Formats: sequence, C-alpha cells, structure tokens
Amino acid sequence: MAQWIPKTAWTVSNLNKRYGVQYVTKGYASLDPKCNLDAYTSLQHTVTSSYLKKALLSISCTSPGALVIDVRSEPERRLRPLMFSAIVALHPHDILSGAACPILPSNKEKAEIFVMASEAQRAVNTCTALRRWGFSSVSVVSVDAVSAVIAVAQKSEGTATTSSTEN
Repeated sequence: MAQWIPKTAWTVSNLNKRYGVQYVTKGYASLDPKCNLDAYTSLQHTVTSSYLKKALLSISCTSPGALVIDVRSEPERRLRPLMFSAIVALHPHDILSGAACPILPSNKEKAEIFVMASEAQRAVNTCTALRRWGFSSVSVVSVDAVSAVIAVAQKSEGTATTSSTEN
C-alpha cells in the first residue's frame, strides 16, 4: 500500500514557492508518548482574549509572525480576514507533513502557539501535529478572541502613532 503524501509536499519547489524559505528536512521525531490525545485537552479550556493579548505582545520568538496559526478553510479566511503581524495562515497538511517547520518559531520551549480553526477536528489534528514537532504550549483559540485582540492592538498602535507625531 502506498504511503499518503500531502498534496502540498509533493515537490520541494511547491514548498519554496509557498513559504519563500528553502525547505530542509529537520527530522523531528515524535518523542513525546503522551502527544496522541493531548490535543483534546486544549479544547477543554478557553483562552481569554486578555491572555491572548498578553501572550502576543510579550513573547519574543525568532519568528514573531508565527504565534497564531490560522487553519481555517480558504473561503472562511476570505469571508472574515484577520490581518495582523502575529497571524500566519497555513494548511493543516503543511503542519502535519513538517513542511511548515522552517517558518515556525525555532525556540520551541518558549514559543506559545495558538491555533485558530473553525472545525474542532481540524484544530485537534493541528495541535497534535505541532506537539509531535516539539511545541509544548499549543492552545486552540476562537476567531472572536483573536479579532478582539487585533482591534485592541490596532487602537493602541493608532494612539501611539498620533502621540509620537504630536511630539
């Protein structure tokens, strides 16, 4: 029986076109034996928008744009786009196959990743894949919580910009 290969990982050129980074296999193994059902526990607790705002504004990673991973379907992203520097839209297959590892934060112990998905199963699969690639702090957040944080952050940026131009 042939092994299933994600559609975006057929060739390295597709990965390079999508992410702009040379894709190199890092070979992370699934070392954590308890990562198989841990994704369901992150669906049980809710992440508040204040906690999400604090995490987005305080975490320093090598890749600051990879803190919130948007795994919603493309029509949903078009219907309700969320533009912020801390959000990156990825397909779940790219995370499952490891193709997205080069653009994720390299400091896995300190990285805190929030997965934004509209379907519970897509969120569970993405969280499980991220834990298998070595990320321990992975949580599922709702679109409403992320949009509230974006609104507050844009307001604070707007007031900071106006106060700096007045001085």
